[in-house]
Amino acid sequence: MHYLHVRSLEQTIERILELGGTVVRPKAAVPKTAWFAVVADPKGNIFAIWQVDPLAMPQPEPED
Repeated sequence: MHYLHVRSLEQTIERILELGGTVVRPKAAVPKTAWFAVVADPKGNIFAIWQVDPLAMPQPEPED
């Protein structure tokens, strides 16, 4: 899978959606490294976007 470095994951996702793309896998953290999301262009080509962030941490899992 191809990864593209972006300055802002949220702004890039917003723009992808505006242009007719979709989010395949929502924003997720690679702990203490980066945020990423998997997206598709309007023709269905899948790629990932990557925003470096040494403070990235996943949300805690809810307790039952």
